[in-house]
Amino acid sequence: MGLLEWLLGEEPSIFDQIGHDDKGEYAEYMIEYAVSHNNIGGYTRVLKNVYLPSNYGKTTEIDVILLTEKFIFVYESKNYSGWIFGSADQKYWTQCLVNKEKNKFYNPIMQNETHIKALCKLLQLDRSKFKSMIVFSERCELKKIPDDTEQVMIFKRKKTIDRTNETMWFEPKLFSEKEIEKIYDILHQYENVSDEIKQKHIESIKK
Repeated sequence: MGLLEWLLGEEPSIFDQIGHDDKGEYAEYMIEYAVSHNNIGGYTRVLKNVYLPSNYGKTTEIDVILLTEKFIFVYESKNYSGWIFGSADQKYWTQCLVNKEKNKFYNPIMQNETHIKALCKLLQLDRSKFKSMIVFSERCELKKIPDDTEQVMIFKRKKTIDRTNETMWFEPKLFSEKEIEKIYDILHQYENVSDEIKQKHIESIKK
């Protein structure tokens, strides 16, 4: 974390970061912090670790959701190191480490699209009202990945604030403050779920 980012309110202080030892949880916390603290223009609400009902009685976990007057941003955090390779239509992407070890992981574009489909169904909203934001760690190098589209953006974590704000430039408002609060109230009930639901989600992923 840089001193400048902390002074600007873009990143938490080192003391605020204590308690986020898990790398995945830490990365999600950093995204949540970035899109909070008046860093994003207009009226906003933020949710983290939202467990939504999916197909066949399963759940899908969304890392961070940002509700704004112009779009609903859905962030998928990938806290990886190494070189990252993948295309939009590949089911699995590849992580290459310095020791030449290679690891496969599910295409984050497809993964986040599943999240957005669940949101569309629950909120009864059109896909055009959502933006898919794939956020990678600063520890990796994005060697060969898809170009950004109108619906999907892929970038490193320090670009979170800039990319989010840029996406909203010159765009008309889609949601009023009252509508944002209504959506927040619907999603908030899926935010603080029981340990039982979390465990079932983990088990379904393993299967």
